[in-house]
Amino acid sequence: MTLADFARKAGVSRAAMVSRIPAQNAGSTSTEVEGYTPPAGTEAVELAFAVVSDGYFETMGIPLVTGRLFGDDDASDADGSSILINEAAARRFYGGQDPIGRRMRAQGSDAWTRTVVGVVGDVPVGRLGETPRPMFYFSTRQVTRIPAYLVVRTEGDPGALAPALRQAVADLSATVSVNAQGTLESHFGATLATPRLAARAMGVFSLLALLLAGLGIFAVVSFSVARRTSELGIRMALGAGRSGVVRMVVREVVGVVVAGLVVGLAVAALVAPRIGGLLYGVKALDPVTFGGAVVTLTFVAWLAAYLPARRAALADPVDALRTS
Repeated sequence: MTLADFARKAGVSRAAMVSRIPAQNAGSTSTEVEGYTPPAGTEAVELAFAVVSDGYFETMGIPLVTGRLFGDDDASDADGSSILINEAAARRFYGGQDPIGRRMRAQGSDAWTRTVVGVVGDVPVGRLGETPRPMFYFSTRQVTRIPAYLVVRTEGDPGALAPALRQAVADLSATVSVNAQGTLESHFGATLATPRLAARAMGVFSLLALLLAGLGIFAVVSFSVARRTSELGIRMALGAGRSGVVRMVVREVVGVVVAGLVVGLAVAALVAPRIGGLLYGVKALDPVTFGGAVVTLTFVAWLAAYLPARRAALADPVDALRTS
């Protein structure tokens, strides 16, 4: 039974085999790239690789950038071994030059047995959110290693087809067993379990820090303004308007807080890159996050200054003079 027959039997639109799925640390090999000298001065680089069947890239939705995919030209008796590389490998090893026809070989080999026939899009190699890493692909037509994963594309809910897929595998061979199954969504979710836990913990501590900072600013500013009640009463007794007094107090307080925020932002900008590895889908110096913290603390400072200043401004100036 071919993969096409399997796809028809299982009721899926496409099916393919692969030795590793995206975002899964698996096999790598020491490889020499013709015309490329590694920065460390060694002859080889450690490259991740996968063995794929025909139709794998169409099934996974990985685009072909240039060249061709595996096909009949890659028969097992063909000369050499055709390989595909991802865009990260093309950028690193060949820059802006055409990689088609370039050669590679296993470290220590005498012959350049691997020829690049195409470039495909990048997918996560080890984990989600990583910087694209160089990777290349072998074809099952020329490699005897048997891939461990069957990937399928469905038109509907992939989870609903699980029983049909297991039955189709059983019909294919009684000696083949399904050890695990799941969707790419669940696989990616599992790879994000640790970062999610770290993100939740960091979010909780960040909110607590923001709350404590806000309460601290509010308490200090409120106390400071309350101590100036007599001063504010004297100003109003001498002719200062209530609104002018409130604006003066708020302006002074917010000015001091803004100066503190500038210093805090500078320190945060130095520290933030150290936690970049815990973040996914957001940069360590995310402007929205920094802007939100600034707006929140500035608002807290304004409120802490405005309320006691307004209360003092509404008091009778004569009473303020008596208590001065």
